[in-house]
Amino acid sequence: MTETEQDRLVDLFWDGFEVPTLQSQRGLELYYDWVETEDWIAGPIYTIANGGTWDRLFADDEGPLAKVRNVAALLAWYNKPIELFRQRVDDYRPRSAAGQADKETLLRKVAILRELGYLAATIHSARSEVP
Repeated sequence: MTETEQDRLVDLFWDGFEVPTLQSQRGLELYYDWVETEDWIAGPIYTIANGGTWDRLFADDEGPLAKVRNVAALLAWYNKPIELFRQRVDDYRPRSAAGQADKETLLRKVAILRELGYLAATIHSARSEVP
C-alpha cells in the first residue's frame, strides 16, 4: 500500500457513496432501488478509509458477513450487488438527454465503487496478516 492509494481511497469514498444529482424519473428510481444496498456495502470500505482492517469482520460469526473469511470472499460479496446494479443501469434505455446523463452518472458510480473495492482490498492486504 502506498500513501497515494490511501489518499485515493478517501477521496473516492465520498464520490462513490454520495447521492448523485439525477434528472430523470427512471434514473431516480434506479438509484433509490439501489441506495439501501449501497449503505450495506459502504461499511467495509469506510473501515479501510479510516485506517482499519477487515480482520475483525473476518472473525465475526454473525450477521450478513458471517461466512466471509478472506479478501477474495469479501470482494465477491461486495462486487455481486454492484454488478447487478450495473446490469440494471445498462438495461435502461433513456429517451431523453436527461435520462442519458443519468445513465452515464450511474455507470460512473459503478466504476468508482469497483475501484473502491480494489483499493480497499489492496490496502487491507498491506496492513493485515489475514489474506
